[in-house]
Amino acid sequence: MPLPSDCSQHFTTMNLASLLETHTIDSIDRKEKIAIININPELADYLLSINFEDNRTLSVPHVKRMAADMKSGLWILSNDAVCIDVSNRLINANHRMNAVKLSQTTQPFLVMWDVPEATAQQLDVGRKRTMHERITISGTRMTVKECAIIRHTMNEYSKAALGTIEYSFARHDRVVEKYYSLHCDFMKAMNAKQMTGSAFIKAAALKIYVEMTHYSFRHVFNHGMSAFDRSMLFIDLVENGYSNHGFTVSETEISSIKLRNMKAKKKADARGNYWSDKDAFQYTMSIAFKFMTGEIIENVSKYKKDPFTNFLSAPTTNTQSFENA
Repeated sequence: MPLPSDCSQHFTTMNLASLLETHTIDSIDRKEKIAIININPELADYLLSINFEDNRTLSVPHVKRMAADMKSGLWILSNDAVCIDVSNRLINANHRMNAVKLSQTTQPFLVMWDVPEATAQQLDVGRKRTMHERITISGTRMTVKECAIIRHTMNEYSKAALGTIEYSFARHDRVVEKYYSLHCDFMKAMNAKQMTGSAFIKAAALKIYVEMTHYSFRHVFNHGMSAFDRSMLFIDLVENGYSNHGFTVSETEISSIKLRNMKAKKKADARGNYWSDKDAFQYTMSIAFKFMTGEIIENVSKYKKDPFTNFLSAPTTNTQSFENA
C-alpha cells in the first residue's frame, strides 16, 4: 500500500508498529534473516573462523581504534550489520569481530544471515572497500598495485583524467576485472603485485607486451627480443638503470634511459607532482612505444595520439608462454 500524500504528518502522529499494523507500510518477505545479537569474544572468534578466504587485509590500527572504543564504553549499536552469506561465510564485520576479540568485551550488533553471496561485493560499510578488494571478493584475486596498473593501461591517452580516475567507481569493477583477467598471466609473470615504483611504467610494459604479441606485423623492430623480454627490460632500465636479466644495453635502449632521467628530474622539482599526472603518463607511453621498436632518439617528445593499438580491443595474452620469465 502506498504511503499517504501527507507522509510527514502521518509519521509524526503514528509509530512504526501502528504503521505496520494498519498496512500503511508493509514488511517485505526475504530469504535473509536479521536479529540484534550480543557478540562476545568466543562468538567473534567463531565468526572469524568462517570468514571468507578473500576478505580484505586486516588493518590493525583500525581494529585497535574500535577496540579502544569498546573498552571505554563508547561503542554503540549501529546499522552496519554483521553479515553471513548462504554458504555460511562471514562476509562483513571482519574488523569489528577482531575488535571484539581484542577488547575482550561483549557488544550488540545487528546480524544478518542467509545473505546472497553477491552481496559481499557490494558491501561498503566501516572501512570502505577499495576496487581491488571488491574484485578480489568477487573471485578474481587482485592487489592494489595490479588494479592501478590495469586501469592505467586501459586509460584513454587523450583524456584529461588518469586511469585510476576514469575507472574509479564500483560500476567499473566488472570491466577492470575483465581486462585484468585477459592479461593476468603476464601480470603474474612480471610479478606486478610485488613491484615498487610508478604504475605508469608497468602499464607501459603491459602495452608493449600486448602490442608485440598481437600487432607486431604493424611495426619494424630494431632488436631481436621477445615481447616479454622487451617489456621486462623496459621496466628494468627505467626503474633501475640496468638490466636484471643480463641483456646488453645499446643505443636502441637509449629512450628508456632518457625516460629515467626525466623521472629523476621531475622528482627533484618541488614544483611538480612526482610522475603521477597525465603529462607524465603520456610521456611514459610515448617513450615506451619508441623503446618497443628500438627507435634511436635524440630528443624526448610525446605523441599527440596514443601510438599503441587500442588496448581495450586487444585479444587475451594468457595463451602465451612465459618459459623465459
